[in-house]
Amino acid sequence: MKYRSHFYLHKLNQERSTTTLKKKISAIMLMLAMILSAAIMDAQSTLPYAKVSESGTIVLPLEKPLNGTYLIDMSAFHFSSDEEMIKFLSTRNSDLYALRARTAQREGVLILQTSNKPDWNLKKWNEYFISVGASYPLRK
Repeated sequence: MKYRSHFYLHKLNQERSTTTLKKKISAIMLMLAMILSAAIMDAQSTLPYAKVSESGTIVLPLEKPLNGTYLIDMSAFHFSSDEEMIKFLSTRNSDLYALRARTAQREGVLILQTSNKPDWNLKKWNEYFISVGASYPLRK
């Protein structure tokens, strides 16, 4: 009988230790996620803005160096919901770029696949967006 109660106490202590360890790991993971999230938000706030012309062409700013990621002000599109904005942008992707939504900021995130065209400069990217905009403009 003494052996069984010792066994159960030992097992109970192991379970408590495991639970405590899991809680500590969860707390550390949560803190890391918050730090990473803050870093990403800070990085996004310093991104350059691309524009959308009246004809629906994406235009990268020539006065700044080529960046792999740009923000686009989407407030003029007057989306009726976050879902509408997300769906609209998700249908406008190609092998060379992706568009994602930052709904709270009413911004699009333009991600260039620069590894697919490493020799392209800003002028080449803008020429590409002119050709895309001619047949598939970024308009609502």
